[in-house]
Amino acid sequence: MFKTQLTRVTVVACAVALLFAGVAMARGPIATAAVGPTQIDWAPAGSYGLQLTVSGPNGFRVQKTFDAGQAASFSLFNQDGNTLAAGSYKYELRAIPQLDQAAREELAAAREAGADAGVLRKSGKLPAVTEPLSGAFAIRDGAIVMGGAEEPGQGKPAAGNQIAVKDQVINDDLIVDGSACIGFDCANNENFGFDTLRLKENNTRIKFDDTSTSGGFPNNDWQLTANDSSSGGANKFTIDDITHGKTPFTIEANTPTNTLYVDSTGRVGIGTSSPVVQIHTVDGNTPALRLEQDGSSGFTPQTWDVAGNETNFFVRDVTNGSKIPFKIIPNAPTNSLYVNASGDVGLGTASPDQRLDVSGAGIFQGSDGATALTILETNGTASDRNLLTLENNGPPTLLFNNTNASSNGTWTYSVINSGIFQVNASGSGSPIELQLSAGGNMTIGGMLTENSSRTVKTGFEQLDPEQVLDRVSALPVTSWSYTADATATRHIGPMAEDFYAAFGVGLDDHHISPSDKAGVALLAIQGLNKALQQKNAEIAQVKKDTAQLIERKDQQIEELNARLDALEKAIEQH
Repeated sequence: MFKTQLTRVTVVACAVALLFAGVAMARGPIATAAVGPTQIDWAPAGSYGLQLTVSGPNGFRVQKTFDAGQAASFSLFNQDGNTLAAGSYKYELRAIPQLDQAAREELAAAREAGADAGVLRKSGKLPAVTEPLSGAFAIRDGAIVMGGAEEPGQGKPAAGNQIAVKDQVINDDLIVDGSACIGFDCANNENFGFDTLRLKENNTRIKFDDTSTSGGFPNNDWQLTANDSSSGGANKFTIDDITHGKTPFTIEANTPTNTLYVDSTGRVGIGTSSPVVQIHTVDGNTPALRLEQDGSSGFTPQTWDVAGNETNFFVRDVTNGSKIPFKIIPNAPTNSLYVNASGDVGLGTASPDQRLDVSGAGIFQGSDGATALTILETNGTASDRNLLTLENNGPPTLLFNNTNASSNGTWTYSVINSGIFQVNASGSGSPIELQLSAGGNMTIGGMLTENSSRTVKTGFEQLDPEQVLDRVSALPVTSWSYTADATATRHIGPMAEDFYAAFGVGLDDHHISPSDKAGVALLAIQGLNKALQQKNAEIAQVKKDTAQLIERKDQQIEELNARLDALEKAIEQH
């Protein structure tokens, strides 16, 4: 697996090795400042965008992003046209490479493949790291003040000072039995108090100039710097990497006590001198940790906050409207969410034995009709998507267990190895209640009952059984097998196309509802019964008419016989 992943990383990296060939990144400062009384403009030194962050008095903070070739700017006036508050301000500029869509897609693929930033930069997939440009300025008397005049590095000795003006070289150890003051503002009879060493002038620096020249020996130069030298600069203490022109450590003036505190056990306190864990943060209102991906490496900018207060512990998606996708309320039960070494998730249990194990009476389990677990799609789209997936190397099973003593029962839904979906009641000797094959064949272990109440139906229309009988008589009925049925099981019945054409009922001309077929059969029986009744009525009428005809014939014969008798008597008399 590692080899496959490494291959993916290599292929992706090589495929885009030249993507950044045209992205010029500055080797020196990333921008040059032009300062006016009402605005500062930073012109980029390369073909990249700039992200400007400025913070100042009373919690002021603004962040803007500027496209490639566009100067970053900061105005003395806010969006309402009012002058910003007087005081010291800090700025930070970061270079943002401008990438086309293809480059961004390749970056996303590399990220998915697990490539880290070092691999990406070596392959040319990411631009070289650029140092942010930071500094300070001030707003005084309704104008921006930054740079310009700098305090001189040396000056005249104070009046009355007895300080030698020539260099002194001491060719032996220097031992001072007392305190020492260094700087042009040191005075004769300086009052040192408890100071052992004092630097005293308008620009105080301690530089560590390593003159090592032998191969393999470290020779980086460092400096301790107190305050900026330029007008409008910051009051701060820094540790400067002189060799590389970087400032890795800064403390601003008036930083609160115990802003950073390391105790004797190595625990770090932020805002406290009594840390009780490895990193202990104390603040009066929602202590937080911000994780900000600024876009300087080519990846899409994204900012997250991890924070907590008296209402909740939360993760905040700052970039996307400060949504809070994860939240824990104080006093949440132990093991509310538990993930074991196998990746099984427990809700209310530290011993999950399934991919998702929900436990805890009255907390996660439903009671009095309450919902224990809800899966809800709320993005407002009508697209088809999987909201719940169960996967297993073998039959995946969903188990329902009613633990109520009066109605104890367990049901399982599973896909057995033959690819058949199965529902059955668990227990010794329990029959299979339902099976559904991939070909659409369904088998149930009992009777199929459909909802056929008049109360759930509408649009009633009386049908003529005799008309239905005529259509049934003309309906083709054949024997056939389903094409997806590997066993070629034989069936008998009409085709959906013929049935729909004859009766116009059902979903469409490819499906037949069992209730529709039953209804047609019932109407056909009614039609046959009505036809039989009509035939019986006709036969009865024929019988009645025949009887009446025989009766009339009998009367006619009797009348003829009587007339014959009368005639015979008349003849005898004559």
